[in-house]
Amino acid sequence: MKKIIFLLIITIIAGTSSFAGDFSFAFEDARFHSDLLFGFAPVYVRAGVDYTGWEFIEDQRTDFYIIGGGALISSDIWTDMEGLPYYPSSIDNTSEAFDENNSYSKWQGDFSLKLKQGFIQEPNRDKAFLAGYAKYAFHLTSPHENFDETVADSVFLTGLDSAYPDKAGTMTNVLQAGVELDRLDSGDVYDGFWADCSVKWAPFWLANTIYGTSSFVNINLTVEGYYSLLDLKRKNSELELLGIYLADRVQVDYTTGSAIPQFYQESPALGTKMRGFESNSMGTEFTAVNNFDVRFYGIEFIDNTNPLINLFFDMGYFAGRYFNTEYRDKGKFICSTGFEVALNIIDFAQVGYIFGFPLVGTNLQEETMQSTIMFQYKF
Repeated sequence: MKKIIFLLIITIIAGTSSFAGDFSFAFEDARFHSDLLFGFAPVYVRAGVDYTGWEFIEDQRTDFYIIGGGALISSDIWTDMEGLPYYPSSIDNTSEAFDENNSYSKWQGDFSLKLKQGFIQEPNRDKAFLAGYAKYAFHLTSPHENFDETVADSVFLTGLDSAYPDKAGTMTNVLQAGVELDRLDSGDVYDGFWADCSVKWAPFWLANTIYGTSSFVNINLTVEGYYSLLDLKRKNSELELLGIYLADRVQVDYTTGSAIPQFYQESPALGTKMRGFESNSMGTEFTAVNNFDVRFYGIEFIDNTNPLINLFFDMGYFAGRYFNTEYRDKGKFICSTGFEVALNIIDFAQVGYIFGFPLVGTNLQEETMQSTIMFQYKF
């Protein structure tokens, strides 16, 4: 409940705050630490400002973002000390020692600058129909550690340097370029589509060997589509009475490099992109997933704030080298289903819980259900 309350505060601020002139609030991410206040501590928020006072191309919107954040965060890994994947038969899935050895804490700070330029903008729309963007990101982490310092043989402390190049801390500079296509009408009931294609590059020569080592390339394609089935308003009001729509997202990632920090392994890992499986698991060079939702929006008592239930079905595929190793997986197909119970807040985010059940494939700890907090910013 504390998580939900915190996210409510953040999203209300994001939806209502604006600065004088051409500045507005920009939000990217929020994370919690599993060992602080029983996992209820909102320790990490990435936020900043979006400036729209420049216009490089006449009648086309230009956005300049400054985003930053920092905190003590926690995460889990699902590989052994050589970076090879665990399998259910190879671990004691009831062992607290396993959880301690494969969880970690670290201090993390990051800062990014992003310039987004619209090229084709529809009349009477604030956002660009077609836009290109460039981004620079600076990311700094402390040495990995166990939060309670009770386990001396943590994977990060004793694992191979080649498998965990950031275990003693790292400074990573990343360049990113991409193209965004936006034909989305957002609100309580979404309709239309959105697509993004981008490349992240962290070369050695970009000061990525001064503190730790980082060297990788990530190519990502994300396409989202929405189709409205029912958008019923309350009588004599624009407030929602009942809304139903279909949502589908395809994400494809190819990630390669000799030194991929843990922070940059999380997003392309298939377990992160699929509901019902452990986050950060199945981290290989190639991952592809299709997330399909049927979403039901309930009665809207406050503008753009109402309850919702999502029924989902996810399919995914992963193959290739596991990050920072020579170990290859020939390829596996997995799928899951489940539901989400959440609250849609001022057309900005959805917060609640996800209950996911693997259908094909198993969790590494062989859990039949994954129940996790849901904080959905876009999809």
